[in-house]
Amino acid sequence: MGIGEPPQPAATSQSSDGGSSLAEGSGGDWTAVAATVANSVVAIQVAGSDAGGGSQGSGVVWDDAGHIVTNHHVVENAPEGRVSVLVDNQVFAGTVIGSDAPTDLAVVVLDNQPASLVPLARGDADALRVGDEVAAIGNPLGLSGSVTTGIVSALDRPIATGSGANQAAAITNAIQTSAALNPGNSGGALVNRAGELVGINSAIATLNGSQSGNIGIGFAIPVDLTNHIVTQLIETGDVAHALLGTTNGDGTAILNGVETLGAQVRTVEPGGPAEQAGIQVGDVIIEADGETISSSRDLVGTVRGFSVGQEVVFKVIRDGTVHEITVTMGQSPNL
Repeated sequence: MGIGEPPQPAATSQSSDGGSSLAEGSGGDWTAVAATVANSVVAIQVAGSDAGGGSQGSGVVWDDAGHIVTNHHVVENAPEGRVSVLVDNQVFAGTVIGSDAPTDLAVVVLDNQPASLVPLARGDADALRVGDEVAAIGNPLGLSGSVTTGIVSALDRPIATGSGANQAAAITNAIQTSAALNPGNSGGALVNRAGELVGINSAIATLNGSQSGNIGIGFAIPVDLTNHIVTQLIETGDVAHALLGTTNGDGTAILNGVETLGAQVRTVEPGGPAEQAGIQVGDVIIEADGETISSSRDLVGTVRGFSVGQEVVFKVIRDGTVHEITVTMGQSPNL
């Protein structure tokens, strides 16, 4: 916001995706990280109607082609898909070219990309560990370029990122962080000590439905899921979501004398991927592709990360015995 002298640029190196990250040996201090990512995160404004209803959020520079990644909920009401992107006190027009409510991700393309913008290097979300230090960069409450720090509080945390009727569909397995997130941080970057993108900030926990702001529990969509979705949005403007072909609820099963949490299969779609593979009503799914499943939300969030046609090994408890079942994921007709 222009208070004080601007930080000096940190030494950077090119990542494999063309973005910049901290050079080896730069120490990874947060001052250097902030300087490195300053030109890779933008503010997004969405105009309201005559009755009001405008919104604001953040976005991450994805590539050199003018693509900005943000949240679906930031741009879903953009008039005719048009938004304003703020860069260095200048306003640039952009168009939403694809948006995916189930993962709360969207892509905006700039009409003209300023030369100052730099794609943000992408890290490896699978390398994150609970306790790792991270920083959130975005536009909270309209305060562009804000940086807050914290740690990874939990991984694979299933969250509903929509509201109302969208709650059931918009479930992803998120990174939980203590870095302060507030309204306006949505769509911004969560970065590691190397200044690499590890997640797209998406949601904050609230008390009693209050929107008062940060309480130390924020959530970000992992960069690997983001890449999976954004690649499709850029190429086609749409996303093909994987389908298991079951409806599920939270359940338990006894294994080796111990009650084990999982997602209990309530119905199986006739002719669907699950039925063809041999999953049955009453099975309790406890693992998918090596990821522990402890609830129906866990299962939904995990399936969100699979690709259509991908072969996935599910572990289910049936009659006290673990069965491994390989399912070829189908395509959801409803997402």
